[in-house]
Parts: sequence; structure tokens; C-alpha cells
Amino acid sequence: MKRINFFKKESKQETEYQYNDISLLTIKTKIEGSLSCMGDLRTDAQVEGDVNCQGRLIIGSTGIIAGKVIGQSVDCSGLILGDVLAIKELIVRCDSRIEGSLKTADLEVEKGSSLIGHCNVNPI
Repeated sequence: MKRINFFKKESKQETEYQYNDISLLTIKTKIEGSLSCMGDLRTDAQVEGDVNCQGRLIIGSTGIIAGKVIGQSVDCSGLILGDVLAIKELIVRCDSRIEGSLKTADLEVEKGSSLIGHCNVNPI
């Protein structure tokens, strides 16, 4: 963990991405429209629109995304109705479902999950 000196002025480049922030969307949340996140995101909510996550995107078992999904790493335990671009990896957990085209460098699919669409697994 990096030490922070509160009295020293740091450049924007030094402070950018020094923390692994995680944003949470709970089950009682519904989002209509595009969603963008600079850090990590966990959603158990319903999202009707595109999701662009600069970090790790975790879709919980109650999470539903109806739109295009982009993330460095995508871990799905819920439902995605749209295309998925996972730069580093895509994990499709048991009882989850993805309906759309997938593009990722690394794909892990657990038994009991459902994939409907085209898969492209190559380094991005």
C-alpha cells in the first residue's frame, strides 16, 4: 500500500488509479441510460443501457444489464442481454446467462451457465 503525504502536492498522474475504488449498485436500484465507472463496479441492480467499466465489473446473481458491456475484467453471476467486451477476462458463473456476442482474451465458463451468441477468445 502506498503511503500518502497530505502536505506534499502530488501530480495528477501520481494520484490517478492509486486506489482500487469499488462502486456498488444494490438490488433496489434501477438505472436507465449509460453507466460509466473509472474503478471497479459491482452491480446487483437492473441496468437498462450500456455499461463501460475501466476496472473490474462484477454482476451479482440478481444483476441484470440490458445493453453493451465493456470492462477490463467481467465476472457475471447474473444476466447480460447485449454484447460483452472484456479486455482481460470474462468469467461466466453457474446459473448466469449471457445473450450476445462475446469478445475477450480469456474465457472461463462454469457448468450450469448459459451463453447464447458468438464467442471470440483472442488476445485483445
